[in-house]
Amino acid sequence: MAWVSEGDLEAGLTEFHRVLVNDPDYVAAYFQMGQALTEAGRTPDAREILVRGIAAARRVGDTHAQAEMAGFLETLGT
Repeated sequence: MAWVSEGDLEAGLTEFHRVLVNDPDYVAAYFQMGQALTEAGRTPDAREILVRGIAAARRVGDTHAQAEMAGFLETLGT
């Protein structure tokens, strides 16, 4: 998130992708990447990553993160 907050969104998205390739169960990265994609105006991509994040949260038993991502996904509409 440091790159995103410093204005280098693409570097941040690249780093999120790298993290998720190396550790697909790192649930926080899905949520943060979804937020960054939304900030970039890439809502369809954000929805996709949040759906993947919800599945990962379910897989690892992180119900809190699952609920947070589901709530955020709802705010994005269809």
